[in-house]
Amino acid sequence: EKIPPPPPPPPLKGGGRITVAYVSSHFTATSIGRESLFIIGAHDTHRVHAVCFALNEEGGLSALKLAFRSAVKGVCHEFQDVSGLGDEDIASAINTAQPDVLLDLNGWAGGQRERVIAMKPARVQVNYKNWVASTGMR
Repeated sequence: EKIPPPPPPPPLKGGGRITVAYVSSHFTATSIGRESLFIIGAHDTHRVHAVCFALNEEGGLSALKLAFRSAVKGVCHEFQDVSGLGDEDIASAINTAQPDVLLDLNGWAGGQRERVIAMKPARVQVNYKNWVASTGMR
């Protein structure tokens, strides 16, 4: 049986920019935090609108971790601390941002909220970097 071609991509919104959302508990001095700082900072801001959702709160972070978190905040167009929200509310916040792509930077590596990802708050979701295998979600 022949597989039909995929539908055309949706039109870009916001003057031709795509919205890329990142969700992580590692927007600090971790390897993922350091790498995300440079990845997000390298986006062409005329083409990419970056929205970050932090799963960890600022309270109790060391000065170094706070410095990295502040730096990540500085390269994101929007930065939301959703650490105090329930899974449904986090999924709703992500969905409200209308991301074209959602990158889960946690996988199963500490601080994850995989139930949020399982709710599919974005049409396209990608697990990136912090988990070497599939999360097993469909």
